[in-house]
Amino acid sequence: MRTAERSQASKVNTPESGRKSHGLPSARSAIGIRCESSYFQPWQEPAEKVCQFNFSHGLPLPDARCTPGGVNPSFGVAALKDKNWTTRWIRNCETNETEKEVTYSWYNTLKPLINKGRNQTCELDHLVPLELGGADGLGNIWPQCGPEGTALTERYFKLKDEVEDYLVTEVKAGRLQLREAQEGIARDWTQYLPQATQRISAPSNPRKGHKRRGDLKPVN
Repeated sequence: MRTAERSQASKVNTPESGRKSHGLPSARSAIGIRCESSYFQPWQEPAEKVCQFNFSHGLPLPDARCTPGGVNPSFGVAALKDKNWTTRWIRNCETNETEKEVTYSWYNTLKPLINKGRNQTCELDHLVPLELGGADGLGNIWPQCGPEGTALTERYFKLKDEVEDYLVTEVKAGRLQLREAQEGIARDWTQYLPQATQRISAPSNPRKGHKRRGDLKPVN
């Protein structure tokens, strides 16, 4: 493992020199957001092929040793509710897309040659999503791939997107604390899938009748 260790209390500022910011740093500053990462446990960048996927409800979870998840400590509920807030302000502010690709090697996973549109099978996912103030550092990134041979909407990263949308709605409505949502999705994103699915298939939702994994049971 590499020696640059980052603990839960650490805050990492990464200069954005050499990247096209288009005024995004100043936009972040306007509502007090900085480009920082704070992980849920001490973290070292792992070596190749040492990370193992875990599973819950038959769905993949990252290795907590390699991807503990983390947050941007300058992000709060006020930013989430700000009408000007957009994830573009912090996306790739600490690590760019090429740098994030190193996580494929950690998990001994091949990067797909074609990974766009209907052929997309992998996403370099923010375990705690940027929408919820997730960190853009590598300790919050993992390759979420598969399953092949299914519709795009049934890929694992699309299912997690539904969970992320559900949690954002709950936090904005005050039914869930931001920190609880951040820690919960980092621990096991699948625990929220039944509630997210129920929200999607509710009568008032335009996607009524959209079927998901019926074998999942609500987690208390």
